[in-house]
Amino acid sequence: MRFFKNPNEKLVDRGRMKYYLGIDLGGTFVKGGVVDENGKIIVSDKTPTEAKKGLERVMDNVARLSETLIAAAKLTKADIGGAGMGVPGMIDSKKGEVVVSNNLDWLHAPVAEMLKERTGLEFKISNDANVAA
Repeated sequence: MRFFKNPNEKLVDRGRMKYYLGIDLGGTFVKGGVVDENGKIIVSDKTPTEAKKGLERVMDNVARLSETLIAAAKLTKADIGGAGMGVPGMIDSKKGEVVVSNNLDWLHAPVAEMLKERTGLEFKISNDANVAA
């Protein structure tokens, strides 16, 4: 177990805390963050989407940002209790598929599967307007 001191000098067991990865896929930027189980933002960052370079490039960018965020939070993938992404367009959340996205020019894109292949994480996806904070 990994223990870290908090400002009150109490030991905090980070190994038992749950952390979550959230991604906002936009036409210009991919934004993301890691939060703890209490909703506290641990780290956030963004990277260009590069949508005009195609689905594969966008998935590479999302995967790279995800890895960067987890590392910046000083966590491992095993610490991540869940990962989710908001995507513009018509989404089949059960299949993890972008049925159609005019913003990104995608049709039947298996986004959740592609991200699992790249990151090893199970991503849940939904329409970005439905998951906006």
